[in-house]
Amino acid sequence: MSRRHLSMGSNTWFTSDEHYYHKNICRFTGRPFSSVEEMNRLLIENHNAVVQPNDHVWHLGDLAFASISKIENLVRQLNGTHYLIIGNHDKEIENNMRRLVETKLFATLDYYKEVTIERQTICLAHSAYAIWIGKHKGWWNLYGHSHSTFEPHKQGKQMDVGVDNAAKLVGVYRPLSFKEIKGWMDAVETPILDHHGRKDNE
Repeated sequence: MSRRHLSMGSNTWFTSDEHYYHKNICRFTGRPFSSVEEMNRLLIENHNAVVQPNDHVWHLGDLAFASISKIENLVRQLNGTHYLIIGNHDKEIENNMRRLVETKLFATLDYYKEVTIERQTICLAHSAYAIWIGKHKGWWNLYGHSHSTFEPHKQGKQMDVGVDNAAKLVGVYRPLSFKEIKGWMDAVETPILDHHGRKDNE
């Protein structure tokens, strides 16, 4: 569970707040599913329609409201190698971390992580940050938790990658690719933050 950078390839996807098995999430967020069974099925189908078996997938918290056995069965149905940032509703996962590490269901389990893809550093957390390490250098902050209700910081490269925000951006409840996110981030300016904006103080 270190903060140490992890380098990855561009075949990397980001998602959050799937809330599998959560009966009330459709009512809370306006998801257009008639039942939790339909939601689970379509989220799995949408995931596997874009993520290939050899891809990498970061889940930024609140994966599922279910027993650990159901969560294990669920993740095995999803394409990709899986990495998890633990969210506030991932109690079953927290309570079974040793088991999940031993079975290698997730490649890593963390509360925060920094990854680098094509020289782009990304700070991953369940919820959004106002200030994050490397913000003034153009590092990204990817997060979930807010279900597309939080207005991203205007002076930094950050994005809600949860499935509810993905539905607004691409019309489908699914993970977002590194390449898609980079296209949006390239249009966002990097802020100057007090002394951190000076080259001699970096």
